[in-house]
Amino acid sequence: MRRFENRVAIVTGGAQGLGRAYSARLAQEGAAVVVADLDADRADATAEEIAHGGAETLAVALDVTDQRSVADLVAQVADRFPTIDVLVNNAGVYWHRELADLTLGEWRQLFAVNVEGTFLVTQAVAARMCKAGYGRIVNISSGVVWIGAPIQAHYTASKAAVIGFTRSVANELAEHGITVNAVSPGLVLTERVERELAHAKEEAVALQAIKRNLRVEDIVGAVAFLASDEAAMITGQNLNVDGGQSMG
Repeated sequence: MRRFENRVAIVTGGAQGLGRAYSARLAQEGAAVVVADLDADRADATAEEIAHGGAETLAVALDVTDQRSVADLVAQVADRFPTIDVLVNNAGVYWHRELADLTLGEWRQLFAVNVEGTFLVTQAVAARMCKAGYGRIVNISSGVVWIGAPIQAHYTASKAAVIGFTRSVANELAEHGITVNAVSPGLVLTERVERELAHAKEEAVALQAIKRNLRVEDIVGAVAFLASDEAAMITGQNLNVDGGQSMG
């Protein structure tokens, strides 16, 4: 499929993990992809690798918590491409912490990336989408919102905020031809999960209707669908991709 021919897509946190997979999938389907990541070297490497497949790419160093950095991202994209058609707000952080040990500084640090970062990038990109009268925004939330995972109160709260933000912005931007949706993955076997959360793999499967671990390729299709014109009449929605762990 070439659903994104002549489209320009930005993927934040696009250089590694799931973000890298989103970048590659959009490029595979014809998009010019902007790989925006805090790790500039990895962004360059990912963009170069994707470009080898024939896609047009641009690597941009991005700190989603820094308004100037976000403005610079949009300016660099505007210098290179005529439009911004797709935005995948994937940049995020997480770590485990018991409530009693969680500091206010840690809470604010996580919210700065997961919530404020999503707001800042969406606000900046939506301004250009509104002028064009077209846009697809996909925000990455998390399945933890629906299960209330312990020792993740800060992360769960931040991802719940992303869903609330998604719904409100979807209503606000619909008149401009822009859809805004969220995807909530379950525990996906990324390199980081394999390295840091291997002990949780069996627990996750036990809670799922489909009894196997989620793989990266299980998530990218949902994101690509919501970013495509096949989802033109879907907005303000959250799509759980968690093997049936939650069905609300």
